Amino acid sequence: MSDFQVLAAVRRRLLQEEAAPRVHLALPPKAIYPFILVELEEIWSSYPFKGNDKRNDIQARVKFKVSACSRSPGMEEAAYLSDKMRKVLEGATLWLPDTTVTIRFLACVAETSGRATVSQQLRMIHHFYDCIVRR
Repeated sequence: MSDFQVLAAVRRRLLQEEAAPRVHLALPPKAIYPFILVELEEIWSSYPFKGNDKRNDIQARVKFKVSACSRSPGMEEAAYLSDKMRKVLEGATLWLPDTTVTIRFLACVAETSGRATVSQQLRMIHHFYDCIVRR
């Protein structure tokens, strides 16, 4: 499936570019902070485009979320990770077997978890990306 290949390629790219020491595809049971979490949001496949030959090369469209997670006071650590991961991913082209993936930045949202004490609060900055998988 191209969606998991895309997520694995994004994870590999973040690790290669040293955006964070830990990059996960699922939330680990005992997380060591800070870390980056890559999650699938949506996938659309089998585009029935007519006309332009380049449109026929599109295999899928994948939307995913990349979150910088931190427990340090303030948002500085999460903001630093967020800046590094945006520089690595925005406008990037990834080459997979038989396909090319072009990544586009969509939006960014910052949040702090609710009812925990200040020292236990989880601070997260979410980046939403859209990518086109082509042959």
